[in-house]
Amino acid sequence: MSVQTLIRLKRAGLADADALARMNRQMIGDEGYEGHLPLSKLKERMRGWLESGEYEAVFFLGEDGSRIGYALYEKQTDALFFAKRQVFLRHFFVARGYRKKGVGTLAFKALKGRFWADASRVDLHVLIKNERAVDFWYGLGFREYQLGMELEI
Repeated sequence: MSVQTLIRLKRAGLADADALARMNRQMIGDEGYEGHLPLSKLKERMRGWLESGEYEAVFFLGEDGSRIGYALYEKQTDALFFAKRQVFLRHFFVARGYRKKGVGTLAFKALKGRFWADASRVDLHVLIKNERAVDFWYGLGFREYQLGMELEI
């Protein structure tokens, strides 16, 4: 089976919020993020994003039609060049059995070509301790732009 045949994209809708939330829970666990929300809250949050109309979600489909990942993103006015559009990629997830097989790279390129053709740039946040994700984004040509910091009080 060729990886090329694995990547099909399908826009997700409000009815898909539960499936997206389940994938989001796995993504959070894989990131090693502590203090994550219970599934019920993740579903509520996902529904809110989709209902707002600001965010769009797209599934990555395997050749059998199974959902093997997703992206959740928001198109915005470019923060640097106001006449242009940018994409804020909030979530990008590939299921465990499909990682390190080129699926993420193909899905990202397909998103750029099909859903983000009018965008001049893509912004995203990645947890520093998630080294696999950092390496993945570097491999696609991403570079640091700013440093986010936090202090729990």
